[in-house]
Amino acid sequence: MSKKRNKNKRKKQPKKNRTKRPVANRTKASAVLEKLGFEITRDPIGDEDFQNLPADVQEQMEELYYKSQSNSMAAIKELQDLLLKYPHIPKIYNFLYGAYMHAGEKTKAIQIMEENYAKNPTYLFARLNYSDYLVEIGELKKAAEIYDYNFDLKSLYPKRSVFHITEVISFFGIIGYYHAMVGNYDEARKCLSVLTAISPHHDYTLRLKHKINRISTLIA
Repeated sequence: MSKKRNKNKRKKQPKKNRTKRPVANRTKASAVLEKLGFEITRDPIGDEDFQNLPADVQEQMEELYYKSQSNSMAAIKELQDLLLKYPHIPKIYNFLYGAYMHAGEKTKAIQIMEENYAKNPTYLFARLNYSDYLVEIGELKKAAEIYDYNFDLKSLYPKRSVFHITEVISFFGIIGYYHAMVGNYDEARKCLSVLTAISPHHDYTLRLKHKINRISTLIA
């Protein structure tokens, strides 16, 4: 008696030879980054004033960077206390701004952002946050004046040869968005290429990509 063939039994399929998809086109990304004229690091970069703070305060600041995003209300109180003791440290203003934003306290965030720019007009994040706000409310000329119409990170800070990755992402994300808003689409795309090379899924990258795609659809 012959055995019945099990119709439900699937034939064993040969395994497909899958090649690992690269996170990004590394050759293209390297070429983009080589043109920047500076190095990008993930190591902490502290200015002289920050490095002169007590070691425990520096350590507290490191923790507050992450705490401002995960437990913003608790971070706000600590940052307010630090700001009273060290009002000359622009990084504290920046962290407090971020904590307010994460907590949904936009009015307070704007106040501390404006205060930081007024006191520290050459501090990169003070410039970036304030200019991005100006673009948001349609004050495009004022936004450009913050940089004296100079949108090159290296020439804005000629004494620096290394920038932290968060500085680079924020700069190209915010400047790229400005370019898109004023119709400088080639410059906006250049900024997007840098963002795609270093952080393709960051909020700034996605925002700029969405803006460029939307504009491309409208003018097609």
